Amino acid sequence: MCRSFNLTKVATTYMPLKSRSTPSKNKHTSPFSVYLALTFLIVVLGCNAIGRIPTEIVYFYLLMSFVSFIIYAFDKSKSKKGGRRIPEKTLHLLAIAGGWPGAIFAQQSLRHKTQKKEFRFVFWITVIVNIIGFTWFFFVRS
Repeated sequence: MCRSFNLTKVATTYMPLKSRSTPSKNKHTSPFSVYLALTFLIVVLGCNAIGRIPTEIVYFYLLMSFVSFIIYAFDKSKSKKGGRRIPEKTLHLLAIAGGWPGAIFAQQSLRHKTQKKEFRFVFWITVIVNIIGFTWFFFVRS
């Protein structure tokens, strides 16, 4: 009696673990962006503590960050389910309006919008514009 030889079964059974398909780490996730967002929020809190900026600005950045995180989570949910998505322009407007720290936390924790190079390029432009605007408004113009 001759047994049939199944090469596929043998290959998948004895294949080394590293070469099996496992979820790969997203190469676009970086602790730098999270550190930048945390540092910026700490600077905002510190500036408020020394009386350089009003408390409302702290609340505004925290609120915009929270709203951005929720919108990104909603968009991620819609992308998985195939529903109507949030326009990228809206995500960029939230970022430039001060929600970029929350957007960074959402991008990194939800792994959302981390692979689209054009989106990331425009996003980082909005972050830079917001930081420059914040710095100019509270430090340079006075």
